[in-house]
Amino acid sequence: MDARPQVGWVMPKVLYPDGSQQYLCKLLPTPLDFAVRRFLPGRLQTLLKGYMNRYELRGLENSESSVVPFLSGCFVMARRAVLQAVGGFNESYFLYMEDVDLCRRMAVHCDLLYWPQVFVTHGFRRGSHRSLKLMLTHLRSSIHYFNQWGWIFDRERRRANRAALAQLHSLQSRSEAKLPGIRE
Repeated sequence: MDARPQVGWVMPKVLYPDGSQQYLCKLLPTPLDFAVRRFLPGRLQTLLKGYMNRYELRGLENSESSVVPFLSGCFVMARRAVLQAVGGFNESYFLYMEDVDLCRRMAVHCDLLYWPQVFVTHGFRRGSHRSLKLMLTHLRSSIHYFNQWGWIFDRERRRANRAALAQLHSLQSRSEAKLPGIRE
């Protein structure tokens, strides 16, 4: 972070205990993203694989570092000055959407950087899928988030997500250009 003063929030690659990738770099969520991820059964989510891959920015898993609109708060390094500038976590959120809100507020002041050259292991449990109480907490937190930032019309979400997708497309294009037999 000393070498990149514009960066205020960094997340490494995050792996499950079995070594497989957790996809925690994401676009800023829409209500549809929330509904699909939270309430659609896994078999039906498979039908929307392209949609989910796009939302989860899946092309970043083996690429260079990237600025993204939302990084999970499960394991991060953050600049104290930026956290202080935005007032830290919003205490009106409890569980699940507080890191999305914080990322949005921090992005006004700094870059949010995914750094896949380093990895950590995270025991991801999806508690809201196994507990009615946690599911209701997740739902309340999401309603609060969309009430604050916008359900349908959210220009900042649209701008940030388009920028992230453009960067992802650029990274993928450069990666494909490096492969033998691929012409530009």
